[in-house]
Amino acid sequence: MQNIGLNKVITLVKGDTFLYEYKINLKSNADQETDYYTMQEKDHLYFVVMEPNQAFEQAVVRKIYGINDFIEDHINIKLDSDDTWNLTTGKYYYTIKLEKYTETDDNGENHYDVFTTQPNTLFFLV
Repeated sequence: MQNIGLNKVITLVKGDTFLYEYKINLKSNADQETDYYTMQEKDHLYFVVMEPNQAFEQAVVRKIYGINDFIEDHINIKLDSDDTWNLTTGKYYYTIKLEKYTETDDNGENHYDVFTTQPNTLFFLV
């Protein structure tokens, strides 16, 4: 069982498969018109689940999506049973970040702008 409330809070039964059709919205203000982003080559979308007070980099679940995962106007975010089976039930937070490719420098290194498209939001594992 999974539930995503109007406030984007997620409730998931431990070990269940989670599916979420996510449209990437780059507008941060509710007063602004929705502006859905189309993934480009070299872009990455991160969906992570963190324990309370845990940094993004230490997430207990990390999913990375690219252009090949972009379908029409959304990304199918998916957690498999293995992603949550070994976690303790309780309160977590999830966040979604877009790493948008900007350029490749003279040394061949790719550079990105990062946008948080879903700030830390409650994620309950029951």
